[in-house]
Amino acid sequence: MNRGIYTAATGMAAMRRQLDVTANNLANVSTNGFKRDELAFNDLFAQQLDNGTGSIGFGPTGFSEFTAFNDVGELRPTGNSLDLAIDGPKGAFALRTTQGTVAYTRDGSFDRDSEGYLVTRNGDRVLDDSMSEIQLGQGAATVTQSGSVIVDGEEVATIGVFDGQFTKTGQNRYSGVANALDDVRIKSGHLEGSNVNAIEAMTTMITLNRSFEIAQRSITAQDELAQRLIQSMNGQ
Repeated sequence: MNRGIYTAATGMAAMRRQLDVTANNLANVSTNGFKRDELAFNDLFAQQLDNGTGSIGFGPTGFSEFTAFNDVGELRPTGNSLDLAIDGPKGAFALRTTQGTVAYTRDGSFDRDSEGYLVTRNGDRVLDDSMSEIQLGQGAATVTQSGSVIVDGEEVATIGVFDGQFTKTGQNRYSGVANALDDVRIKSGHLEGSNVNAIEAMTTMITLNRSFEIAQRSITAQDELAQRLIQSMNGQ
């Protein structure tokens, strides 16, 4: 096995995976409440040198993929009292999807449907702190900082904010097992932006592309050297 070629190849595979993650982050730079994904890499294999002076690595590999929940996106005013943003890194809104399942999201761009329920733009119904759908009726509705839903001066529900182990499922939603948070801060008339830094993501993509090209050239050069070595050993 040519260790140099193998190391470059594993590096290219790791860079390709990181490119995919970064490209997806960049594509969601304008998605409300989107949390960027990141990769942590580890060495694929390390061989201890005989003289005890160190080790030889065989290139990086994807060690784990995780979502950066702790970075809060910018809270932007919208003027719509039913747009809600969680002011802090913990928690997500709970939804009853149109398929009848429970999902979670940080995107608080809500509205009232024709039946008076608080819903997302996709028609999923927003749940309160007891996992019940929130019926607003047709009255004037506001949401306090503590999450109380006030309709025509009367409290009708409390917005549910839940925290737990979340896994992305697509469409800016998460699945997982979560419990309601007691101490929450909600900003009505605001939406949380994505926590993706567009300039940083673009810089990362440029760097990865250049590194990928260098690794390609390295493989080509090492293959040519190996061919020359074989030819010289054969007396050619």
